[in-house]
Amino acid sequence: MLDYLKRFIIAIIMAICVGMLIVGGRMAHAETVSGTEDWMFPAEGIISDVYGSRGGTHKAVDIAARTGTPVFSVDDGVVSKSYISDTYGKVVFVQHTSGFETVYAHLHEIKVTQGDSIKKGQQVGSIGNTGKSTGAHLHFEVHRGDWTYEKENAINPFTIFGQAHKGDYVIASHDPFRTVETATHSKYHVQNGDTLWRIASKFSISVDQLKSRNHLHTNDIYPDQILIIPFS
Repeated sequence: MLDYLKRFIIAIIMAICVGMLIVGGRMAHAETVSGTEDWMFPAEGIISDVYGSRGGTHKAVDIAARTGTPVFSVDDGVVSKSYISDTYGKVVFVQHTSGFETVYAHLHEIKVTQGDSIKKGQQVGSIGNTGKSTGAHLHFEVHRGDWTYEKENAINPFTIFGQAHKGDYVIASHDPFRTVETATHSKYHVQNGDTLWRIASKFSISVDQLKSRNHLHTNDIYPDQILIIPFS
């Protein structure tokens, strides 16, 4: 009888522990960062690099798209900086009322000036290839507090928007947890200076995959050519 009671108690404890794990998992999956619940994703394109890459030094998410693709503010705020940097190129910083600061870098064109009060979804610029950049993309940073040179306040943007991976297609959405969409391929507009090797590396595919999907028999490509990027 005593042995039966011990087994019964152990079974109850195990059931409680499993239940806590399940609930905890659901909570972790649904958790949002306070003050960012209504944010929208800043641009449409393909994730070409993720937070924490390059040995942990990349404190941003990169979204590759055609030059001129609109870039939007994720939320209401005030433009704290708007200038041309040697590294960021044309860049916009926005201070949000929630205490966060977001950064939109390598822009082709800037649509706002320092001191402007802007709304969520307002265009702040367009995707470009300025500064230290190897192709047209948006370098997007989120800081919990002010931006600093050391970027100690930087957080992973996909902590807010839901998990995504290199090669995923994303849209500028007002529902942050439905930003990431699944697709089998996307389109890429070739930029000046692009090579098949550079494009393949950007999207973590091989040159052979890229050539096969686009029926290319040589390595020759030209600016504004549209290539299909297969998702592996």
